[in-house]
Amino acid sequence: MQKNWWIKPIRAVTLELPAADIKTLNVKEIVGRLASYGVNMINAFAISYWPGGIAYYQSRIAPRHPDLRDRDVLAEVIDEAHKHGIKVIAYVNCLWGNKDLYEKHPGWAQRRVDGKPTAWDPTYTSVAMCPNSPYRDYFLNIVGEISDNYDVDGFYFDEPCFQSWCDCSNCRSLFRKRFAQELPQKADWCNPLWQEFIQWRYDVITNFKKTLYEKSKKDDRVIFFQHPFPLAFFSREQLMMLAEVLEKEPEMVTRFAGMQQTAGWYIPQIYGAELQDVAEFEDIVHFELYRRDVQRPLWWYGICARLGLSVGLGKPVLILNMQGYSPFDLLSLPEAELKLAIGEIIANKAQPLFAMYYPDGADKRGWETVGQCFRELRGCDEYLTDLESVKFAAVLYSQKTINRFDSDAKGTRHVDCLMGFCKALLQEHVLFDIVTEKQLRGGLQNYKVLILPNVSCMGEEEEKAVKSFVENGGGLITSYRTSLCDEKGKVQPEMKLTDVLGASYLGQEKTVFGFDSYMKIKEIHPITQHLTESALIPSTGTQLAVKTMGEARGLATLLEEPRVHYTPLGEDTEIPTIIVNQYSRGRVVYFPGPIGDRYLKFGVHDHRRFISEAVRWAANAEPPIKVSNCSDTVELTANRQAHENRFVLQLVNSIRSEIREPITHVSCESNIQIDMKVPEELPNYKVTIFPDKVEAPCEKKRGLISFKIPKLRHHKIVVVERIRG
Repeated sequence: MQKNWWIKPIRAVTLELPAADIKTLNVKEIVGRLASYGVNMINAFAISYWPGGIAYYQSRIAPRHPDLRDRDVLAEVIDEAHKHGIKVIAYVNCLWGNKDLYEKHPGWAQRRVDGKPTAWDPTYTSVAMCPNSPYRDYFLNIVGEISDNYDVDGFYFDEPCFQSWCDCSNCRSLFRKRFAQELPQKADWCNPLWQEFIQWRYDVITNFKKTLYEKSKKDDRVIFFQHPFPLAFFSREQLMMLAEVLEKEPEMVTRFAGMQQTAGWYIPQIYGAELQDVAEFEDIVHFELYRRDVQRPLWWYGICARLGLSVGLGKPVLILNMQGYSPFDLLSLPEAELKLAIGEIIANKAQPLFAMYYPDGADKRGWETVGQCFRELRGCDEYLTDLESVKFAAVLYSQKTINRFDSDAKGTRHVDCLMGFCKALLQEHVLFDIVTEKQLRGGLQNYKVLILPNVSCMGEEEEKAVKSFVENGGGLITSYRTSLCDEKGKVQPEMKLTDVLGASYLGQEKTVFGFDSYMKIKEIHPITQHLTESALIPSTGTQLAVKTMGEARGLATLLEEPRVHYTPLGEDTEIPTIIVNQYSRGRVVYFPGPIGDRYLKFGVHDHRRFISEAVRWAANAEPPIKVSNCSDTVELTANRQAHENRFVLQLVNSIRSEIREPITHVSCESNIQIDMKVPEELPNYKVTIFPDKVEAPCEKKRGLISFKIPKLRHHKIVVVERIRG
């Protein structure tokens, strides 16, 4: 076996079996078809979610699928896949037990606050089991059984999580023992005990995952876990929509009704999924990203991929994304959506995974599209490994801020501010990475700009790291409540970064309740140069009331809102809405309002220009790559393969506004101009475009090469390689 084989490009499919006819399932034909598509990893069902806890192998512990009889589907998939050189991962659902298990052990079930078990349906076909109960040992014995008896190449543990409060007797007892207080019965985001409860849930699930890892790990095995919907939320409206869509499957409504008690929470927080702690020991960072369920755009896949690479410190990122036209999962998504999704994932250095929910009746139209993309990517494997991003801007993901504020419906979320900044940077073709608080404390070498999108919670270490970065010449962009609170979320009398920002907090927030909120441009500056003085631009709706300090300057100020809509605007408040400052050797821009959130929701073009020009000005340096004659629907990523002395650029036409409806068509872009800095004073490079394998003419100047991408519809890989000699 090749050690750490999973660090090479993966093209994966999960054979979902709950809807399959096990009596007639032709494993040889299905695996052969996947091999022809270029699939090199299959997640094979061992333990199912429906009915809960059912085995697709000859288990001596778990109940077997009623139609299994003498068959062992897991063994059949392993044998057939290995003949084709395909790795096989045992898919094991950790959460659901069946009706018999629940009735025999009702104390093992997760409980909602109302005392009812968390279940898919009223008949308890699948009941969520609690890892704090004796179910834990029962399940670990199942894992050991598979590990000892099957030649699997790894384990995928689906849903090792909470899907309820959980308010079972086991959780209540353990919480009382640890904190000498009763487990909370309602959300109170300002209560320190509530914060302890949230962290405790994270700790329970992380510990469970670590135990599973240790039970199943062998040298040549890859182990990874479900991480559900990062950078996303389930709203009450979305849950009701899901229930409405699933009216013909009333058993599902029960499950979603049980999730209403956590509606509005950050989704990994619902599940107890602490991504950063788990990423320290798992081998692959895996995300489940069904964008329609959480009303996110397709480019969300790429932002999540960047987050996964950051928290995993370069470990592979595997993204389960939509192949089926949810909720009609037997029907494939259109060709354009599938090609763009794969391109978006690959361009952001992640690996694609699709679920085949009906393997014995799959819609071959869509799967042929997946196969075409996979086969083309197979010819590009050497350009998709050992990639290091070309560094320019870094956007901070603040887990502390998320834990304290993002699930509280009263406030503006850090995640939405981050997403809005990222969207603006993508559309303006500005290179950026996502970084975490841990990386912030470890240093930001080679980045020109650091962006803090509404990072409310900030500890002393983070404060020192930011100040040090700016003092050493780094550019800083911040927004809204950044550094207003300590690391626990307690509001401070003054922002921790007040001297860096050149802004003093006046102790209140200026909020507008309608949409007649405007700012007036007061100074023409590189950030506002596309406007004229006195131009009126929509404000951010709410912002901190601040005043400038020292040499800092306000480029625009907030106007009072009118008494009612369509009446004259109010007076100038003189409260700045854009502040620029020079701090030591670094340039700083502060937006006192949540401009990222506002841009994500409304897409005001001037807000996008403010963000992108602020980044370019604060960087005080030319970006490493300039893109022109290019639509703002095109995303650019750039990486370097140092050992091969080559750059790998990728362009994907994925920045679309479609959310509920799939993408059916994209226009072809022509003659996209790329101007790229290179390390050599006198460069000698060739440019090849894949999968076409066409060499592009390359103009070479001092420290710069220029070339054009003749055509782009979905996704292109551009290899810029130094010619030796």
